[in-house]
Amino acid sequence: MLIPKHCRHVGVKDVDFPLNSESIVKAWKGKRIYFRTNYLVLTNGNEHSVLGVKSTASGVMNDINDIDIISLPDGTVWVEDAEIDVLSPTQLVRVALQHPGKTVVVKGAFDHVSFVKDPEVKRIRVFDVVPPASKLVSLVRSVADSQAISVAVDVEEDLLDMNVLVEKVKTEEILLPCKGELATDKPVLHLAKSPDVRDATLIGCEFSRKVAKELYGRELPFIQICPRRIVGRTDVPTIVKCCELQSGFKVDGNVAIVPWGAKTEDVAQAIERLLGGSESG
Repeated sequence: MLIPKHCRHVGVKDVDFPLNSESIVKAWKGKRIYFRTNYLVLTNGNEHSVLGVKSTASGVMNDINDIDIISLPDGTVWVEDAEIDVLSPTQLVRVALQHPGKTVVVKGAFDHVSFVKDPEVKRIRVFDVVPPASKLVSLVRSVADSQAISVAVDVEEDLLDMNVLVEKVKTEEILLPCKGELATDKPVLHLAKSPDVRDATLIGCEFSRKVAKELYGRELPFIQICPRRIVGRTDVPTIVKCCELQSGFKVDGNVAIVPWGAKTEDVAQAIERLLGGSESG
């Protein structure tokens, strides 16, 4: 997949010559180009072509000494959509996938222009436990659509509903680590409030299990809901949260782990590492 690292590396030029290989090379080889420009989008009426350009001098304006024709008009599509952030690979690729086999040039928000050739989407699964609604899913989707990562991402939700687990509870009460509502007639207690318990099953993680043992002096019936432990080893790139991780992120095989209270930057860095980012041109 080819996506410029930044739209500032893409120049757009209206021309009056035919957009074929011979005319392009003749018109542009030896011409001067702004030092930041690595790509040129040439426009002649409704026809467009995309070039890679190189120069070796170190001035502000430099002579072009190499041209790579990335696409000619029959392989180029021009799209204008002011809702698209062209610095987001996911948003760009989403548009490009609507035009298979084409190099897709997008004029997006703020009239910024970039392009995609040979779009590629990387799948990431978000595994989480609900209720409450998954903050991690929201964070991953937000990061995927942002400028924070260099890969285009397809987000797959895999959510474990604790209401299903409740059916396995044989005790009179249910104990959760913190606030949460379940569809059950059984009393639902919250460990964070140190409640008195008579006959409760803890639906939680290993850390909450340790807290409960310290608090009540005994092991309670227990159902594991730690996403990190449930997922285990997997062939699918997956992101989970774990309260045992205090900050940052960790990658173990195909699993990226972020803290329970993960920040956007934690999630972005975890996705980038997990999916092998920085492949843009």
